Amino acid sequence: MNTKQVDFSLRLALQDGEPCGALFAKEEIAGVAENVTEARDRIERGRGKGPLAFLELPYSYGSSDRRTAFGDTFSQTLGTIHEAANRIRAARGQFVHVGIGGSALGAITLVTALGVTKSMGYECPAEIHVPDNVDPDWIGELLHRLDLTRVYANVVSKSGDTTETIATFALLLEVMREKSNLSPAELRRRIFVTTNPEEGALAELARSEGFTILPLPDAIHGRFSVFSPMGLLAAAVAGIDVGELLEGARVADERTARAPFGDNPSLQFAALHYVGLTQKGISNLILLPYSNRLRTVGDWYSQLVAESLGKQGQGMTPVKALGVTDQHSQLQLYIDGPKDKLVVVFSVARHAETLRIPNSLASNSAYTYLAYKTFNDLFKAEREATEVSLHLHGVPNCRFELAELSPFNMGYLLTVLEKTVCILGELLSVNAFDQPGVEESKEYARAMLGKSGEQYDQLREIVAKLSK
Repeated sequence: MNTKQVDFSLRLALQDGEPCGALFAKEEIAGVAENVTEARDRIERGRGKGPLAFLELPYSYGSSDRRTAFGDTFSQTLGTIHEAANRIRAARGQFVHVGIGGSALGAITLVTALGVTKSMGYECPAEIHVPDNVDPDWIGELLHRLDLTRVYANVVSKSGDTTETIATFALLLEVMREKSNLSPAELRRRIFVTTNPEEGALAELARSEGFTILPLPDAIHGRFSVFSPMGLLAAAVAGIDVGELLEGARVADERTARAPFGDNPSLQFAALHYVGLTQKGISNLILLPYSNRLRTVGDWYSQLVAESLGKQGQGMTPVKALGVTDQHSQLQLYIDGPKDKLVVVFSVARHAETLRIPNSLASNSAYTYLAYKTFNDLFKAEREATEVSLHLHGVPNCRFELAELSPFNMGYLLTVLEKTVCILGELLSVNAFDQPGVEESKEYARAMLGKSGEQYDQLREIVAKLSK
């Protein structure tokens, strides 16, 4: 088996004979192939400019002769990341990645999928924590668990003004200063700041304090930043081969930039979304990984779809599930409920572990069918049974299957998904790179916390009226 391989299948999303439920007719998919391909071509013509600059990230670290929109911005960054990761791992450090939303989900996804464990050959000597919420109980519990003499941190905010991130970082920094007994020089060496180096209060703070700045240029939006230092430092600390990760991203980018519709996973996946939204009344996108390690791909893609495409009355609502677990909690609705869903399965062909079901079950006739099988057989059977059942009940489902969990394959998969969303933004005529609804909520939160300024006074008046 070629282990550098990610296959996409839309077969069980298509009708086979008479129309059934929300299944797609082959003609419906073929009918949008030209439009989808043209949208891809517009993306490719615009790459390297404005918000599409992120597509050049896998080429921008000096391992390619290709000149990118980032110039020399990242020329030294990979070396800095490797040096920092080696230092943290050698110290058996506790690495705290401070971020929220797109400034955390990419790192979480990479570490969850690829962070080394005994089943993958060895263990990561460092601990990795990602406090991506400001629940005081959770933050407090983390602070109680940390050995402050071992803590290293990367604070991630492109704007430098992400309220939740700044508050968490301020608390962590204060606790380290007061209780770690680290010298000021050693503490400075342990803090990394990933932000726009050109402007913003966080970059100014980092320079004044002597913290190491990792660049996150303004053109890179958080949810598309997985291949920036935001994702790569956490990945390197976890022992992930960053070079292979970026190579997988490059191969996927090159393939999806050129391959025709019939051999292009981004184009085909975008077509399913587009036809589902515009012709089939599909409003729910069920993200169903059959792999605990891939469970956070659902979290990451949920943000990508919701925040990029949920505009102007359009978009699909992403729902995160986990196979086999949610066969026992959600599957009934998917099979027998409204036919307004597209199910996306993520699976792994070859697992790191092979576990045998005890043959002693053969002595009981009720369990004979399980004897001489493995958990791998069981897991695959559960996944295939779900896919077939969904199809037979008119629920379209498609599948991304990784030959194995590897940095190359994760880089490939995440790039395919990023480019799918870019194509859909073109098709739906929405700006896939802003989030006005999110920004509005942030402004209200700042007003309620007492931020000064006339605009915040007006927002406080609105809140006061609605709170009566």
